[in-house]
Amino acid sequence: MRISLSASSAPLFYISTHGSLSSKPSIELTSSANPASPPLAHADLHRFSSDTDVAIFSPAIQKPSPLRPLLTTTFQKSRVFSTAHTFTIPIPNGRGSQTQTFEWRSSSGPEVRALQGRSHGVKLVTAGGAVVAVWAPPMSGNNKKGKMAFMEGARE
Repeated sequence: MRISLSASSAPLFYISTHGSLSSKPSIELTSSANPASPPLAHADLHRFSSDTDVAIFSPAIQKPSPLRPLLTTTFQKSRVFSTAHTFTIPIPNGRGSQTQTFEWRSSSGPEVRALQGRSHGVKLVTAGGAVVAVWAPPMSGNNKKGKMAFMEGARE
């Protein structure tokens, strides 16, 4: 699957998925629209839990062996019966970095509706509640998987 800014623009990235019996990550995002390009990120879905391990790589690095991620984190369910998933990553500041927790939550709020897709989706929020990004499934179209937007000024 290719990722584009719009239906009429050139693809930017390529996403591939692999089954649980494969030695490859469950989901892989490449650094260009070419499936053979170096990975930008990958996710490994755990079989018997709702956790997902995520690794992010430098887009400038050409497949060294072994590949070393810039950042790794685990998405975990927020609560037992919740659909929300949290993760914590280091955020650079003037004195180095500090960790910040984010959460993907189900939403049908104004940010999701502004994407003009379906009326429900998910939003990425900081621990303080600031909305960082939103995603919604499309109204129609078999070649579209969703619309996403990053929110301006979402820093805490």
